[in-house]
Amino acid sequence: MSDFSAENEKTIECLMCWSKHLVEKLGWMMIKKEKKDPLADQSIALYKAHINQIIKDLETKVKHTIEQDRKNEILIVHAQMKNLRDIVNKAFSQSVPEGLAGGAKSKKSSKKSPKKSSKKSSKKMAW
Repeated sequence: MSDFSAENEKTIECLMCWSKHLVEKLGWMMIKKEKKDPLADQSIALYKAHINQIIKDLETKVKHTIEQDRKNEILIVHAQMKNLRDIVNKAFSQSVPEGLAGGAKSKKSSKKSPKKSSKKSSKKMAW
């Protein structure tokens, strides 16, 4: 029962504000990664976790909302956050979160063949 009441404490306005903040933060995450900030991978992993959390919170909120107009607003933000998650996953697909055992190996392997990985990524990114 405590989970239900905790979820209900998050207002729709709070979730809207949080979603706006996450969209704005994408640029900062890209700058961190580009500048090779030593904490970039950890920050990106946390950023991804926040996106996943807001998606779950929005899904919970829509289940407990009666008003159809409010549900529609929540569903719009939910779709935007899912799109943001897809963009973040593509933008930081080579990012390895701190604490993964194979992180050092994957970084070394990407250094061995940078031409191959860049060609593959350019083919995938050609829209």
